[in-house]
Amino acid sequence: MKKIISVFLIAIATASPASAPAQDEPVPTAKITNVEKGERVPFGGILLDAWAFSKMTAKVEADTERFKLELDYLGKRKDAEWGLKYDSLQASFDGLQFKYDSILEIKDEEIKVLREIAVDKKDYSMWWYAGGFLSGIVMCLGVLYVASDALSD
Repeated sequence: MKKIISVFLIAIATASPASAPAQDEPVPTAKITNVEKGERVPFGGILLDAWAFSKMTAKVEADTERFKLELDYLGKRKDAEWGLKYDSLQASFDGLQFKYDSILEIKDEEIKVLREIAVDKKDYSMWWYAGGFLSGIVMCLGVLYVASDALSD
């Protein structure tokens, strides 16, 4: 019988949830109080309790971090935009440089070929001069012969 009661109590203890009442602390509201001179403090101003001060401090820190992140994002965005523009201009420049180098190489090759043609050309000017001189003499003699034949008749 003791065993049955022990098993029964163990089953009830493990099956039933154990709840421990916890103290839920209510969220305090920030208290800001205006104080005028002449009241219980010797100065005019605004008094903050610890909760209000921590809330304001947390908001300032959160805003500071948010602005840092936004500034970092904008900086990286501008860097990416200008990097893209730079890379585009660099690619355009490289293409134009390649085109210029290719055209310059073609022109240099053409100049080299034309120089070889000009240097390898044989000079026949002496033969042209001699041929012209001899043909002039032959023509003069031919004209004299025809003219002397025509006058002798």
